[in-house]
Amino acid sequence: MFALCAVSSAAQFYSPADIRTAYGINNINFGGNAATGNGQTIAIISAFHNSTILSDLNTFDTQFGIAPPPSFSVVNQSGGVPLPTGTDASFAQESDFDVEWAHAIAPQAKILLVEANNNSDANLFAAAASAAKADGTSVVSMSFGNPEFATENVFDSSFVTPANHSGVSFVASAGSNGGVAYPSAAPTVLAVGGTALTLNASGGYGSEQLWNDSSGAGGGGNSAIEAKPTYQNAAQSSTARSTPDVSFHAADNVPYVVCIGGQFFQFIGSDAATPNWAGLLALADQGRAFKGLDPLDSSDMSATGLLPQLYSLLGTPNYNLAFNDITTGTPLAGQTIGAGYDTSTGLGSPKADVLIPFLAGYGIVPEPASIGLLLPLAISSLLARRRVTR
Repeated sequence: MFALCAVSSAAQFYSPADIRTAYGINNINFGGNAATGNGQTIAIISAFHNSTILSDLNTFDTQFGIAPPPSFSVVNQSGGVPLPTGTDASFAQESDFDVEWAHAIAPQAKILLVEANNNSDANLFAAAASAAKADGTSVVSMSFGNPEFATENVFDSSFVTPANHSGVSFVASAGSNGGVAYPSAAPTVLAVGGTALTLNASGGYGSEQLWNDSSGAGGGGNSAIEAKPTYQNAAQSSTARSTPDVSFHAADNVPYVVCIGGQFFQFIGSDAATPNWAGLLALADQGRAFKGLDPLDSSDMSATGLLPQLYSLLGTPNYNLAFNDITTGTPLAGQTIGAGYDTSTGLGSPKADVLIPFLAGYGIVPEPASIGLLLPLAISSLLARRRVTR
């Protein structure tokens, strides 16, 4: 689910510069090399065909001063052509946001948009599995999810790094209406929840609480189907897989901005948080390449896998260096909020300039002081206010 409304010149929204500054993304450094995602490929999974995706990305990039990605490709769910003939406004809006914001976080990563024939689970999951097999893919971003179902674990094998392929991280929305969503509940998927971020007076990180407002609430809780993976043993006491694992801004206190059909809109939801994390993981994979390491692998349950590494910080002095621990807000039924891991915001949101180098194999280095500023940006399109939900 996401919510969408038109942007006016007076509207408040978060731009790529705001988010990169608030979470410390601009300060990520790999031994003197800037974090850009260079050499990585982020695969975005959507459904139906979006005929304006390239022009929308170009308009977004021009507005915010971002160079085009080194490569942008669109394929069908089998990895080729022809592309789907059917269209769907909601999925077109979703793919616009996912492509634009994954690119904004990792501007030199290649982008592969994989369009499933339709929005059936079988086709979306097939698209994700196909994307993981594509040459160079290191992150698969899935901004979709449905309530859990009895046979979901039959599909868990779709979210595993293919044989003879370098590591792939699967990232999925934990949902925007509370409860546990699939595929984020799969134990090999990084489940991304939602928060409400507030900037300080200088445009840096101010405060954050769980997302629960009139537009929706972050998904999370204990799975009714999936057993607890070992990486969560120290995080929670149930016998079930719990979600989310991590979080990112998603709320309507200040929406994101996105270009759709050549015009700018505000956009919210855990769907919006997911491609941001996909971009972050592409940055980490770039850093790993500098050290001669394979990309992160969310299906690797050893100590070097993505999820075990994230959870290994919990309960250590490094946890609060690497994560913003979200402890405030009103959780929904079946969710918790508090210090450390909880089922509203997971481990928390990233202090990216510490967490991403850690995932890249550079250890924990305390973050530098932020000197970012929030700058006003003009938006050219003026439309009557409207809201769309999915």
